[in-house]
Amino acid sequence: MRFFSLLLVAVLLAACQSVPPRPYSGVHHLILSQPVPVAPGTARTFFQHGRLLPYEAVDWYAPWCALEVRTLQPSVRAVRPGRFVITRIALDEMEVALRPGLPLAALWKGSAWLALGESARPQTMDAVHLYLHSERQPDVLRLSCAGRLSDGDPQDAPESWRPDPARINVILGRYGRLQ
Repeated sequence: MRFFSLLLVAVLLAACQSVPPRPYSGVHHLILSQPVPVAPGTARTFFQHGRLLPYEAVDWYAPWCALEVRTLQPSVRAVRPGRFVITRIALDEMEVALRPGLPLAALWKGSAWLALGESARPQTMDAVHLYLHSERQPDVLRLSCAGRLSDGDPQDAPESWRPDPARINVILGRYGRLQ
């Protein structure tokens, strides 16, 4: 009986993990309509405000996306237009930076950070990773998208929120869309 109970729990957990988180539940494909160049020695190209950008030009205080590949190449290459199946969706919170010179003493109480002395909450970005598959372009790994860098200040909203599919389509601009 115990074996069957454990088996049932394992099956239920696996089923829960296969259901995409809202609001991404109706999204099944990334359609690229333009070639996306990937610079030599890099594994991703960034999108922001409907434009392609190198890492150095990304404004971390605005939502962005990055198309990521698995391998580095010594020369420029392009991810060709096409349809990519979204095989998995993972939510993430990326800690990026702390304010320089401030101690790391902070206390989480309920739903707010309480400053102890001159402490500051770490700056983070709420992100979503859309894992991709294409028979024709197996080196394409995922599309990662995030809201603006924020220390949790409510005034950063809605730019700091994890981009939903409609927002991701705006970020990608003429280069692609979720479907």
